[in-house]
Amino acid sequence: MSLFKWSTPERRAEDRDLRIIPNEIYLAIFEHIAPPSGRLSPEDLGTLTNLSLVCRFFGNLCLPRIFEYLELSGSVFGDHNPLPHRNDATSRGMTLCSQIAAKEPLALSLAQCVKVCHFRDWRLGTESSWVVQAFSRVCVAGIARMKNIRELKFFGSFVNKGHWDVIHDTGGAAGAGFCRLQFFGRSCGFGT
Repeated sequence: MSLFKWSTPERRAEDRDLRIIPNEIYLAIFEHIAPPSGRLSPEDLGTLTNLSLVCRFFGNLCLPRIFEYLELSGSVFGDHNPLPHRNDATSRGMTLCSQIAAKEPLALSLAQCVKVCHFRDWRLGTESSWVVQAFSRVCVAGIARMKNIRELKFFGSFVNKGHWDVIHDTGGAAGAGFCRLQFFGRSCGFGT
């Protein structure tokens, strides 16, 4: 999948052209940096993020791997502070979902790269519940555009009709998982 127009990187030394490195060599290097199976470590994510900024070719190789696994965490909302305290993974996921909601072309392309999405620690019943619900709606809208999700799991979160609709619409019911849920809203059929 090509996220945007790119070409093989040109190589120059001062005023002369150097031989082009075959794309297969770049691919082997990237596989060594971040093996294609399993979740990336924070260090691998940082390395691939930096490499994605080098040129469009590197971005096209790195970004699908960077956004293959997405964790959307509501634990960034403190009980007494409605503003989110973000870590890198949460910031990446929230930013992607916000950009998907704004229909930004690159974000819509990246949405197709997401294979695993975990919705973690979105709890109601705190002073900041209204903020949690607002951010949750943005995340759910983003997940709705992620048509290649193989695994969608909810951990320690509230679930409402919007969540169920996304699970159904993405075909994620087969790969859906649930743990410690708080059902919310009459429209789910679970009471209030």
